[in-house]
Amino acid sequence: MTASVPGPFVPAHQMLQALEQRDLSAVELLELHLARIERLNPALNAVVTLDVEQARRTARQADEARAQGVTLPLLGLPFTVKDVLETAGLRTTAGFLPLSDHLPAIDAPAVARLKAAGGVLIGKTNTPTLAMGAEPDNPIFGRTNNPWDARHSPGGSSGGEAAAVAAGLSPLGLGSDAGGSVRIPAHFCGIFALKPTEHRIPTTGHIPELPGMPRGLRHLATLGPLARSVDDLALALSVLAGPDGRQWEVPPVPIEPLPDVDRRQIRLTWSEDLGLPTDEATTTAIADVAARLSKQMMVRHEGPLTWSVTEANEVGMALFNAEVPRSAQPQSGEREVTMREYISLLDRRDRLIAQLETFFADVDVLMCPVVGTPAWTHRTPGTPVVMDGEEYPYWSTALAHCMPFNLTGHPVVVVPVTLTAQGLPIGVQLVGRRWGKRGCWPWPATWLKSQGLWVHRLRFLDGFWLTWNTTRTFLTGAFIPQAQHPELDPGTHAVTRGARWRGGARAGERVR
Repeated sequence: MTASVPGPFVPAHQMLQALEQRDLSAVELLELHLARIERLNPALNAVVTLDVEQARRTARQADEARAQGVTLPLLGLPFTVKDVLETAGLRTTAGFLPLSDHLPAIDAPAVARLKAAGGVLIGKTNTPTLAMGAEPDNPIFGRTNNPWDARHSPGGSSGGEAAAVAAGLSPLGLGSDAGGSVRIPAHFCGIFALKPTEHRIPTTGHIPELPGMPRGLRHLATLGPLARSVDDLALALSVLAGPDGRQWEVPPVPIEPLPDVDRRQIRLTWSEDLGLPTDEATTTAIADVAARLSKQMMVRHEGPLTWSVTEANEVGMALFNAEVPRSAQPQSGEREVTMREYISLLDRRDRLIAQLETFFADVDVLMCPVVGTPAWTHRTPGTPVVMDGEEYPYWSTALAHCMPFNLTGHPVVVVPVTLTAQGLPIGVQLVGRRWGKRGCWPWPATWLKSQGLWVHRLRFLDGFWLTWNTTRTFLTGAFIPQAQHPELDPGTHAVTRGARWRGGARAGERVR
């Protein structure tokens, strides 16, 4: 590899540029990520199933294709997939013991699309059992740790995916979200994630439901990418979106190119809490971001006044419980929802969607918290969460800021904006109009990035600090022993394009 080779924290679209410019091969890029997985994954437990030999074959084929002039959106780019999406011939367990040896015959359409676009599947990432929960822990693979601090949860249910992307084990991940499951982990792990408009991406091949069971979850759920830049999310969406001929709710709505927008005309409103319990670190961070954005666009401190977040959470949870079957046959003590009750839930959902769409008639973007607190320490689901010295219920704290937008189907992007005094990331949700133009939410995120807000310091579990700055062109970080720089300022040790790794190299990850 040459001196201009990107490191593992470069956004995916810049890795693709390096591949296109022949700065490195797909095989070399894959081996870089496999070496990092070998070195760091034992402490993280983010990647739970690898497909090394097939990945190497696919990478070689990508290099051969590029040499022949083939162009594909993701040609040669490694990616990982949450272990709830079926992958042909590769174990898909959903963390559920009866599926420990489940080998699907075909890929989920979303996985197939990433492969067809030239992506190189590395393997699968951890999840709670059947994706139920905000702690990626299950009896097959155990618990995943947050790469910022192993004592803390990476969030769920796409927590393994977020931890892998945050730690540089994968440049692009595919997760799922029925109540915050790509957004919560992105917030906890300091990366970007997209929950697209409902039915933008088919969820065919997702577990649950269990293989062979009727599809019950017809609202709330979507698939979404996790990455290290807004541009990567847009690229992934362009590959993933569209009908699959199996899930008929997915319409043939094209992905429009990013329009030319005068950011001064963008209308952004913000709420520091959505009227929900939210800690001081989070509310302060959001107010600070709003103040910075107000210098470049029209900003108003106001949430959707006529829209009830409380009712949206109530209806969302009731609809989820009505649509997700726990087994093929009703269980003892399980109450089935009547058709009349179900129709009433859908009617209330329609009204809540209409109210939020009316709000977006005069607003382009709503900015609000992802969760009321940064990542909490590992805990059994149901254990109360402490915010500013007070205990709050686990499930409502985990889901309350996110579930309303699953219910209404509005698109949301999560962007990291700062770190707490304890070194944990804080992200924000940027919510847009259903099926709205893609140009609305990237602009606030892009402007924030241009102001250098995302300079992060990541403590790995092997005693090293990694520093990077997402505003730079190429790798801007280096392994520096923590003992030498216990108070390292992340803004002063950036390494620009052409620099080499310094220190910390181990077997399988040589300094070149």
